Amino acid sequence: MYKFPLIVSFLICALIVVAQGNAGVSGYKTYQEFMENSASETIDYRLEQRTSNHIFMTGGIANHKFNKVKPKSLKIKLARELWGVQQDGKDYINAYPYSERKGYNEILGTGPYKYFIGEPAYTKGPQIQLGFIEPGDPLRAVCCKTGYVLYPDGIVKLLSPDLLEQIVAENEALLERTKQARLKQDDILEMFKIIAELNKARN
Repeated sequence: MYKFPLIVSFLICALIVVAQGNAGVSGYKTYQEFMENSASETIDYRLEQRTSNHIFMTGGIANHKFNKVKPKSLKIKLARELWGVQQDGKDYINAYPYSERKGYNEILGTGPYKYFIGEPAYTKGPQIQLGFIEPGDPLRAVCCKTGYVLYPDGIVKLLSPDLLEQIVAENEALLERTKQARLKQDDILEMFKIIAELNKARN
């Protein structure tokens, strides 16, 4: 006689868990939606961070992906078409539109210039667009950790010491500090710190 109430209680609990698991996931169709914090897509899947083994096998980038998505049309949309997503109060940029690599990377920092760590581009078109190479150059071999900067107009560029000098040129103190630091391409976190100071100085 108690089976029916127990089954109902179980189903209610299961629905609550599912609802909580998918809560707070929304999609930005465009950069403009991201800037206005007005995501127009509701997503019934959650980003999942890759496992440590997967990260090791694919180059060390701890990005996030949607798994087991159906139907195929939605899988393609999430993988290739959305600009980014918001989940649990954090924003993630879709890597495919700028690098043709699948996965989402957490956007760091606040202010005019945002930045993130992502996958290197391996094909010529994205490498030219991102600033890895010039149009007449051969493909550039890039391994593992790559820093990117997201410009105020939505353009994504490879963050390099030379580009950093261009970004901070308006601030003489930060420009001099950048030159004196003799930064290398791998000094991603140091370059992020300098951009964060520029953003703070602009506020």
